[in-house]
Amino acid sequence: MSVYNTQYEKFLISCFLYNPSVFSRCKTILSEKFFKNKESLVMKYILEYNIQHEILPTPQEVEAIYEAKYDEVLLGGDTQKENAILTEIEKFCRQKACENVIYDSPDLIAKGREEEIIPLMQKAVMTSLPNSFGIDPFSNISEGLVELHKQQGEVQTKWKEVDEILQGGLGYGEVEVFTGVSGGGKSLSLQNISINLVGEGLNVLYFTLELSENNIRKRLAAMVSGFNIRNMKQNEDQVELAVNENLDKLYGDKRGQIRVIYERPGITTMELESIVKEYELRENITVNAIVIDYADLVDPVRRVSSENIHLHDKYVYEELRSIAMDRTNKGKKTVVITASQLTKEAADVTEYSYGKIAGGVTKAYTADNMFSVLIKRNPDDEVNCPIKFTFLKTRNSSGVGRSVTLGYNMNTLRMTDYEVEMPTKTELNELMGKKEEPVEEKDILDEEIIGNNKILENLSKKQEQQPVQSSSIDNVLDQIISG
Repeated sequence: MSVYNTQYEKFLISCFLYNPSVFSRCKTILSEKFFKNKESLVMKYILEYNIQHEILPTPQEVEAIYEAKYDEVLLGGDTQKENAILTEIEKFCRQKACENVIYDSPDLIAKGREEEIIPLMQKAVMTSLPNSFGIDPFSNISEGLVELHKQQGEVQTKWKEVDEILQGGLGYGEVEVFTGVSGGGKSLSLQNISINLVGEGLNVLYFTLELSENNIRKRLAAMVSGFNIRNMKQNEDQVELAVNENLDKLYGDKRGQIRVIYERPGITTMELESIVKEYELRENITVNAIVIDYADLVDPVRRVSSENIHLHDKYVYEELRSIAMDRTNKGKKTVVITASQLTKEAADVTEYSYGKIAGGVTKAYTADNMFSVLIKRNPDDEVNCPIKFTFLKTRNSSGVGRSVTLGYNMNTLRMTDYEVEMPTKTELNELMGKKEEPVEEKDILDEEIIGNNKILENLSKKQEQQPVQSSSIDNVLDQIISG
């Protein structure tokens, strides 16, 4: 850390007075609070004078008022020298901003306002000069389009029709939101897409702010193993064996990592980002997907009244999107995927809209893609039922208002494309070398599967959708059986 004395502060003021272009480029981050004693008064005068007259006072004027001598410092329009001085000014302002927060912290703590310290320090650390002035949209067009396409639609959900509507999939630097009523499939959607992303070689950090880590573990194990989640207690060893075999058979070394972390409700976006960075350092990997179950339980860094839900949610989603974009722009391609609760009024409707989102439309304004999730229970089938995703918002495609119906197995909790044939319980038992034992759940018979496929096919025709192929992880048991 540099030690800035009074002489250095006088040098900076001289740079400003004799080089207006330097002052113009850095005045947005300057403050008289960064200077001491007489230099603080001089800096305040310069800033106020510039606001009032849009020019700088002359050195002679400043010297006459404050009886101080400021030596002439001429950079002569030398761009290299100016850039070097500006870099040092940026470092000076950042350090002084951080020091001021530290000095003010004891007083804030004494007044019971310690929650203000973190956002103040974050702002201080981010003190910097503009380092980008945009692009010329009519130059390097092909290069720019290639870079854009590398981000948009690059993250495949492995739900074929969803990816087609999104023109390839989700995008890095984006925030994706699943909405639904309580118990309506939001968390299940997050968990299913997490498995799909891991299968594509992406590293996923899954934050659960509601369910325990072991509850999420159990759900993911059911999805990958194909075991009935209600029977897993009696088959713990077989479940673990099936999970390992299925993952290894499908992906081998290709698969990404997934880590499930429980965090308290009320954790801030900055704390979540810090955990991501710490995890990356410890594991020496890059996290590609930050899954938050769910963002309604996250607090923004910026202080806001708990009663102002709209502003609270606006800040949370803006900060989450900033995390995704900043990381992606720095070479760590990242997508943030989360969920949002719908209001109680949405419980009795079959079509959702922005007006049914808890907290209002502020979430939709910031989200890149927003899907409503609706599970359609089938009274004639205790195992399989359709689950409908409706596109409430798509930033980079024309999918708004379109719906996709997937197959949902209530035993394994797996969401798949239409033509997925779930193995019968007899096939599962044969696969695991286990004699079939009577259980309360009804067996999944081949005839029932055919009937279920007809139901899904009818739904497909109503929505003018074409059947699509299942993702690879959902065929794993069939592959093992046939092998």
